[in-house]
Amino acid sequence: LRLAACARHFVDMFAQVPVIAVSMGEPGVFTRAFAAKFGSAATFSSLGEDSAPGQIGLDVLVAFDKATGCLSTH
Repeated sequence: LRLAACARHFVDMFAQVPVIAVSMGEPGVFTRAFAAKFGSAATFSSLGEDSAPGQIGLDVLVAFDKATGCLSTH
């Protein structure tokens, strides 16, 4: 949550260019799923097999967004 809050603050105060901020590993799942809500211009998902801990499959990320709208910036 700390990275996410810092990213949101940075975007709100200083960003003149898009910022991408996600954490790695299992703790990073939250920052990937809620990336847009914290000001990140993009997130990352895996296609097929995950290559590192904490990655979210594209199918799961799309279903999550459809259910919550958390990846939408509009």
